[in-house]
Formats: sequence, C-alpha cells, structure tokens
Amino acid sequence: MSEEDVLGDIWASIVSQDLGVEGEISEKWLSEVRSAYESRNEVGPLSAKLKHFQTNQPKLKQPPVVFFALIFVGVKSEPASGDNVEAGVDKFKEFAQQANLDQDTIVQEVVELLQLAATTNSTEEHKTEGAYGEEDQHYFLDINFSIFASDWEKYEEFMERTRHEFGFLNDDQYKNLRRKILQSFLQIPNIFATKEFRSEYEQVARENIAKEIETLS
Repeated sequence: MSEEDVLGDIWASIVSQDLGVEGEISEKWLSEVRSAYESRNEVGPLSAKLKHFQTNQPKLKQPPVVFFALIFVGVKSEPASGDNVEAGVDKFKEFAQQANLDQDTIVQEVVELLQLAATTNSTEEHKTEGAYGEEDQHYFLDINFSIFASDWEKYEEFMERTRHEFGFLNDDQYKNLRRKILQSFLQIPNIFATKEFRSEYEQVARENIAKEIETLS
C-alpha cells in the first residue's frame, strides 16, 4: 500500500462513507490535503500517524474527530509564520462548511483538539505520575507525538522539517525556543498519556528528545 493510499483509504471510509460528504467536495479536499503534505515532503510522516490511527481506531469514541484533527493540525500557513495551528483551524472550518458539517458537533470537537495542540499540548494524565488516559484527546496527542519515537534517521528528518517550519527565526532564536519546548517534554512525568503508547514509545522518545537537545547547544 502506498503512503497516499493510507490517507485515501481512511478519507474514503470516514468522509465519503460515514459522513456522506458529496463526492466532488470530498475529492477536492482530499487532493488539497495531499498537496499540502506533498509540498513539504511530509506524506511519509502523515502516513505513519495514520497507521497509528488505524490501529487505535476501535478505541476511539469519535474517530472522525481524531482523524480530522490529525490531518488539519499539519495544514500550515505559507509562508510559515508561527500561526500554523490557527491556519489548520481556519482550513478545517472552510472544509466543514463546504462539506455541510458546519452545524455538526464534530466541528467543535475538532477545533478543541486543534486548540489543545496549539496551547498546552498536554492533559492532566501527562502531568501525573502513574496516570493514564483513554479519551480521544489522549489518543490524538499521543499519535501526534509519535514522531518523537521514530528511529533516529526519521527523527533527523523531523528535526530538519521543524527547523524549516521556523525559518522566520534566526539560529539563536530557534535554538533557544526549541530547547525550551523540548526540555518541557522531559520535565513532565509522561510524554504519552495512553497505556499503549507509553509502554511502547516513552523511553525512545525521551532518548531522542535528549539527543536533539544536545544538537542545540
């Protein structure tokens, strides 16, 4: 299965079949989402996230909400300005209106997840030793953070993409900001909230983050 097919298969199942979005609108937005990720060479990382989504979909209360949040959290402003999550919120609302989802509770819940990613990026379960989460917000954040547990070659590519995303900052500004963000992950008890992700990925994520911090010195 190609990387694009992971997105296409889930999109067809949720957008076209489950939500009944009209074919032309569905295809238009699928094409736009693909183009957005292809333009930044991020189809592979998106595909990896969506495979985690597929694995954990039976545990989700609202799979469409988590799916849309995972997609649109990565739809970024061009040129990069630091308001990328807000750009994702605006683009999702545009999609929802055209797809006649604008009155659906799905919209509010997706926006709440996107805003969570833009603000604290954590829940009480992330901050509490021994606590686990099993709500959709926990799976959304854990899937979104799964990139931190990549093998080092993919993690280095992630580092390069992140630096490019913050191209509006000079090197000193970027290193200071990035170091502060990464150190905040290491200071909380849990990077991952769900039991599945924490047991599988917590240690390697911490090792990768510590290694990246070393590159910023």
